[in-house]
Formats: sequence, structure tokens, C-alpha cells
Amino acid sequence: MSKKVEKSIQYAFYLLYFGFTFLMVWAGVDKIFNISQTWKRYLSPLLIERVPLPTETLLFIGGVIELAAGVLILVSPRRGALVVAGWLVCILLNLATIGQPVMDIIMRDFVLFCAALTFYKLSVIVALT
Repeated sequence: MSKKVEKSIQYAFYLLYFGFTFLMVWAGVDKIFNISQTWKRYLSPLLIERVPLPTETLLFIGGVIELAAGVLILVSPRRGALVVAGWLVCILLNLATIGQPVMDIIMRDFVLFCAALTFYKLSVIVALT
């Protein structure tokens, strides 16, 4: 592999590494403290009906998961990327059953899911020392 290709791979890896770390930590803090918006409007009625917890508790749990995923990316990017991809699948399923027109958010989160899988593949190549 040429040096130019290696540098491009490293650049893409670190862009996703810092981007996903910041995104997940911010999303977690935001969900826990409702900083940017009221997140409960994005919870699926199916989830609310089937899980016997208050919506605030569900959002707190989601925020903790996102915060933990951000920290996991810092210490183990490969595992963190897979956790983020799995979490995004959960978010996509939740949004698909929400009953509101949120196709733009679904599409954005699908692209984030694709980026998380790309980050995973790059993390197999780029080893943090």
C-alpha cells in the first residue's frame, strides 16, 4: 500500500474516531439533561407501551448508553464502532415505529449507521498505539 493511501486511510479513521466520540458523548449528555430539545417526542409508542419504565428513565438509559459508547470508542475504537452501529439500528427501529413523519431523521441515522460500519472496517486496519 502506498504512503498516500495509508495517510488517507488514517485521516478517514481519525475523522470518524473524533467525530463519533464527540457525537456519542454529546448525544448522551443531551439525552440525560434535555439540553437541545425534548427527546421524549422521539420515543416510539410501542416502546413506551411495552417497557414498564417512565419515559424519562428510558431516555436516561439511552443517554448512558450513548455516553458509554463514546468512551468505548476512545479506548477501543473497533468495539465502540460496533456498539454505535448496533445502537443506531435500535434508534432506526424506534424511529420507524414512531408514527410521525421523521424520514429525514431516519435517513440521517441510516447514513450514520453506514459510517459506523465504515469506521469499524477502518479500525481493523488502523491500530491505535
